[in-house]
Amino acid sequence: MISNSCFLTAKVPFHHQTTLKSPPRFLPQLTVCASSPPPISMAAAAAGGSASLTSTAVQLSVPNPSLTLLFVEMGVGYDQHGQDVTKAAMKACRDAISSNSIPAFRRGSIPGVSFEQMKLQIKLGVPRPLQPTLDIEKVKSVFPYGKIENVEVVDGGLICSSGVHVEEMGDKDDNCYVPNSTEEEKMNSNGEAREKKTKVTREETNVKEQKKEIEAEVTGRQKQEEMEKQV
Repeated sequence: MISNSCFLTAKVPFHHQTTLKSPPRFLPQLTVCASSPPPISMAAAAAGGSASLTSTAVQLSVPNPSLTLLFVEMGVGYDQHGQDVTKAAMKACRDAISSNSIPAFRRGSIPGVSFEQMKLQIKLGVPRPLQPTLDIEKVKSVFPYGKIENVEVVDGGLICSSGVHVEEMGDKDDNCYVPNSTEEEKMNSNGEAREKKTKVTREETNVKEQKKEIEAEVTGRQKQEEMEKQV
């Protein structure tokens, strides 16, 4: 049995990793706040891990004050047989994003906020022995929109016994894996400036069109007066 919790936020707040003694419960949370720079984030891969982890090299994210926190969500995922930590992580991510509806992104209700501008940052807490088996690309495929900027893998979760070993369902042993997963969403806070610029451009266009209409009306009157004089 594999269990995985998922956490979704718009920016990268620091979350202290702890070793859980029981599978985490689903805990949805929504947070909306003003812009503030995210702390440094590191994507850590297990030493000697698979290609899927080594592709996520250790990297530092420089705090960017132009990014704004939108909301925070958490989910949990379970895979009861087969000892597949990737499947558990994918279920947790789906759980976090499937229980909400955010029409403002699609309708453009908030200036500068859209699916195209959304950025994601994923954080996975996985027991160190299991990190080489984690397929990050499969986890990333869960998200239908938003640009995934980084996937961070840290030591976390636990390995315990599920109390049953079912070979027919792919079990290699009775181990139960409990990794933690977080997904973080953010956006550029300069969207409002772009909206204002677009609004000004539209106003300028309207003024030009009105000016053309007035000029055309004046020209028409002049021609009509000339024709009347000739008659």
